[in-house]
Amino acid sequence: MTGVKRMRNVGFSLIELLVVVALIGILATTLFPSAVHWRQRQELERAAREFVLAHALARASAVRLGRVTEFHVDPVSVRFWIEVDTNATAPRDTVGVVRNLANRRVSVTSNRTLLCFDGRGLPTTRTTSAGMACQAGDATVRFGVPGRVKEITFTPLGRVDR
Repeated sequence: MTGVKRMRNVGFSLIELLVVVALIGILATTLFPSAVHWRQRQELERAAREFVLAHALARASAVRLGRVTEFHVDPVSVRFWIEVDTNATAPRDTVGVVRNLANRRVSVTSNRTLLCFDGRGLPTTRTTSAGMACQAGDATVRFGVPGRVKEITFTPLGRVDR
């Protein structure tokens, strides 16, 4: 049989495949919880960042429009938004979008539900055109995901103090 090559069976044995599948399973069970926790931390950071940006937008809108701007925080519905009375006869307008965090599984607690800013961008406690009483600017807001909490505090002048 010189000159004739014998064909060899090429491939993997069943034992080799089972070892690889077992290793993939072990890696998946160790890495999956870490990925879930990483995702939760990212959602928490994102929610806090969006809240701080919305707070800054409320202040900037008050200065730009020269009117009282309302920053609403609804911990029950896990959302926040900005409203401003653009003129005395029209209904209030929402500035930006209503941020809803309920679908992100982030909880919100706050000691204030209505922060208002005057035309200078400073917190005010006067009553709004809709008859709602504005609360003091020294707010504390906590965002939470399972096992982790991020707290944001605001000074009496409305500045972020992390």
